[in-house]
Amino acid sequence: MRFPKFSRKVVAWLFVGALTLTLFIALNGAYQRTDAATTNVASRMMEGIGQIVTQRTTHMLTITESQIKTNAVLTRGVAQNALPDTSTYWLPIFWKQLELNPYISALYIADTQGNFIKADRLPRWATRVIDRRSGSPVEQVIYRQTDYSPLANTETATQYDPRTRPWYSQAQNGKAGAVYWSDIYTFASSKGTGVTASTPFFDAQGKLAGVLAADMTLQGLSDFLTEQAFGDHDLSLIVNSKQELVAYPTRLQLNAGTNPAQSLPTLAMIMPAQAWVTEAYQREQTAEKPGQEFKYQGDKYLPMLLDFPNQASGWKLLVVAPEDDLLGGANRSIAENLTLTVFALLLFGFILFVVFGKPFRAKEPVA
Repeated sequence: MRFPKFSRKVVAWLFVGALTLTLFIALNGAYQRTDAATTNVASRMMEGIGQIVTQRTTHMLTITESQIKTNAVLTRGVAQNALPDTSTYWLPIFWKQLELNPYISALYIADTQGNFIKADRLPRWATRVIDRRSGSPVEQVIYRQTDYSPLANTETATQYDPRTRPWYSQAQNGKAGAVYWSDIYTFASSKGTGVTASTPFFDAQGKLAGVLAADMTLQGLSDFLTEQAFGDHDLSLIVNSKQELVAYPTRLQLNAGTNPAQSLPTLAMIMPAQAWVTEAYQREQTAEKPGQEFKYQGDKYLPMLLDFPNQASGWKLLVVAPEDDLLGGANRSIAENLTLTVFALLLFGFILFVVFGKPFRAKEPVA
C-alpha cells in the first residue's frame, strides 16, 4: 500500500518529533535531578562551612574561658600577697598566654582594693600596673617588644578603677569556676570593640579576693570570616539579637556614614547591592523549613543560619551565597550538554527522514 506524498511526510516528521520529544523529556528530567542533587551538595557544603566557623568561634571562646580558669587556679600560690607585689609573677604568665593565643588581646587581674595588673597587645604591646595602697592611685605602663623586653615606661596618677567596670561587677558575685561574658563594648585602651570573659577568685577563707579577665576582639573574628570565602560573592557574618554585625568579612559593603560613633554596624546598613544578605537573614528567621533557596530580584540564593553556643548567647551565623557561585559552572555545563544533545537529535532526525523516507516516495504513474 502506498501512502500519499503528504501522509509520508507527516509520518516521518511525527516519528522524528516523537523521538525528539521523548528524549527531551528524559534529558529535562535528568537535568532537574542533577540540579536538585547539586543544590543539595551546595547546601551541605555551606552547612559544612558554617559548622567550621561556629566550631572555630566556639574554640576561641572556650580557650579564653579555659585561660582565665587556669589563672584562677594560679592565684592560690600568691593570694596572700598584695596584688602589686605579684606583678613579676603575673606579667610573664599573661605575656606567654597572649603569645600562644593571638585572638586574646589582653589578660588582667584586679583585687577588691582596686589594684590592677594587665598585659595588653593592643593598641601596642605593654604591661600596666595600678597600685592603690598609698591612697593616691599610681599607674605604671611599660611598653614592650614582643619578646617582653622593655622599650619605654611611664608612671602617672590615674582615676581608673577596675571595680567600676562591667566585667568586674558581673563576676564579683559569682561562683568559683563560673565564667561571665560581657556584652559587646568598646575597649578603653584600643578603642576597638570586643567581649570580655571574667571569673572571680577567692582567698583561703573562701572570701572574694578579686576578678580575672580576658579580652577578645571582634576584629579577629572578622579576619577569620574574610578567609572563609568559597566563591566570588558568598558572605558569612555573625549577627546578634539586636541585628548588629558582630563580625563580618571585608567584602561586605556597608554605609558607614549612618553609623553612630563607637556603635556596631547593623543589617540595615548593608548597601543595596548586597541587600540579598538582609533578605536572607529575614527569611531564615521566620522560615518553617530553613536553608531553602530563594529568589531576590531575579537571582537565586542559598542561605544558612546557625546558632552559636551558650558563651555567645543570641549570636547567629549567616552564610549566604548566590546560586551561580555554587552551581553556575555545573548548570552551564548541563545546559550546554542539553543544547548539544537536542541539536544532535534534530540532525539525526533529519538524516533519518532523508535516508529512510525514500522508500515511501513512489513516482507518480506516467499518463
